[in-house]
Amino acid sequence: GQLDIMKSSVGIICLLATILGAHGICRFQLDEPSQKCAEQHGYTSQQVFSHYNEGYSSEEAPKHNLFVECCWTAWGFLNSDQSINYEAIRSTKRHPFDVTGVCDDAPSEPKTPNPFVDAVNKCESGAPSHVRAETIRFCIAKHYRENIH
Repeated sequence: GQLDIMKSSVGIICLLATILGAHGICRFQLDEPSQKCAEQHGYTSQQVFSHYNEGYSSEEAPKHNLFVECCWTAWGFLNSDQSINYEAIRSTKRHPFDVTGVCDDAPSEPKTPNPFVDAVNKCESGAPSHVRAETIRFCIAKHYRENIH
């Protein structure tokens, strides 16, 4: 009767709250420096998030590379000669989501003690010295995703 309808309504509300809550965790928001970089290169935060997770066309690649380099310069992830400052990436206070676009919305036991730092280390060990920021960002995102899922 009435009680069953109330119970199922509460269940549906809880389910919706869980779904919306999990989605809310992963709302991609550019910080001030990356917002400036996005505007400079004609991107919205949604486009950046999409590029981070779904990739981008080869026509889009040069612009996306410049966007990532702009952000990484602002965040101190690039040295003055444009080489990657791995130590700055490892020790950043930024959330890995900002750097990788990888959403950890279903937290499970990570495969490594420090999934983000381990991803940075793995990418640093295999990288040539003159690698572009986007190549390393993509590498970190790939390994970070593997480490948390």
